[in-house]
Amino acid sequence: MGLITSFQYTPKINSQPQNAIEALNLADKRRVDLVMISDSNGLNLGYGFDSGFQAALSTKYNMYATSIMSANEGSYGVGYKYGASYPGSSQGVSSGATTSVDNLWNFKDLTPHAYTYFTGGAKFPTNNGVSIAGDCPINVNDSLMAHFCYAKISTNFGTFQPAFTSNLSTVFGTVTSNQGTNGQIGYYELPIIAGNRSGGGSNLKWTATSGEEISSDFIALYSRLENPNKITGFSVSPLISHAGKSMPNFAAGLAAMPDETLITYFSEIRRLQEVKGYKPLIILYLNTGVNDRNGSASVGTPTLGMGAYTSGGGGKWYFDNYSYIVKRIQDIYVSKSWDLSGLFFLLVPSHPLTTPEHTDLTSFRSFSKTWANKANIQVIDTTLYVTPEYMFANDWYNGSNGDIHLSEAGYLGIATRIINNTLL
Repeated sequence: MGLITSFQYTPKINSQPQNAIEALNLADKRRVDLVMISDSNGLNLGYGFDSGFQAALSTKYNMYATSIMSANEGSYGVGYKYGASYPGSSQGVSSGATTSVDNLWNFKDLTPHAYTYFTGGAKFPTNNGVSIAGDCPINVNDSLMAHFCYAKISTNFGTFQPAFTSNLSTVFGTVTSNQGTNGQIGYYELPIIAGNRSGGGSNLKWTATSGEEISSDFIALYSRLENPNKITGFSVSPLISHAGKSMPNFAAGLAAMPDETLITYFSEIRRLQEVKGYKPLIILYLNTGVNDRNGSASVGTPTLGMGAYTSGGGGKWYFDNYSYIVKRIQDIYVSKSWDLSGLFFLLVPSHPLTTPEHTDLTSFRSFSKTWANKANIQVIDTTLYVTPEYMFANDWYNGSNGDIHLSEAGYLGIATRIINNTLL
């Protein structure tokens, strides 16, 4: 029982959802957020599980807001019918800010998040911010609210002027100073009136005119588009999606991240629920396993949970690192006196690969399920939802049978079955 003693256990009450899937499906009654950690399957080719879950959820529920879109997330493909306006490129630099500012948004080289740091006289590239398609489920024709989050600085501060552009017009924000104490966060909210914007793309812009010079130093953290009319629905935001990484990488990365970064991130997730009077309800979804096979990622590295296992491979090794991730996020909640009963965890040890399945994946699923439903954890065994034979026959793999990546149909199909709890 040593593994579980590291968790902050919160007894459930009748009015509370009993597991992560129940919590997610409350999106018809209130706002709910799904936060994702994944390997390359999170954002693979721009249509990984990030896109798959948003597409699947949008068939049942409102999309009340986009993901948290980092100012320097240009090449990873976050979003569903919205995304960074500058694919394949970066904006300014993503390091070098003073420590108290850097700590606000420092994900320790784990993608996709990074801030944008411009010094005085620098200019945003022609494309900057976030683009939203005319058929995005958020409904671009409604009245909207564009949210911009930036770091305040005490010296070399200046001004910036955000905007929202569309086929109708450009809505200009006011010229705003970024002056403040280092380590403070500034928010700018830009309201947009309703109008027929479905005929073209819309854009959240950090500058009112593309290529406009930034007045002195400026550090942009993230932006996000909200539909304030939608008091129920979902929003999906990747916290980590990094190709080639595995459970120990995620555990070590979260251990290295400043507390301030995780507080900034989860504060934003909570903020757009709290503005509607809800006690925040957040599901932390983690999908990994294909890169954890054969214990290759664990050689010489003890697990970070209570077990501190030094030998690689197997379910106890996999789940002990996961137990650290759960505890890390719970500790952030405790540090802020946030209610743990509104935090759920959904673990998915990879999609099915082969029949018979790889022994490590079987071990990951079996051991994890043994410890499920403790500390608000739910484990999804995808082999109970779909078979490799079905996936191959329906082109759910991205290539050959048993591929570690899926097609767009595959990500959507598995996400749909998880949300609907569609067992074989």
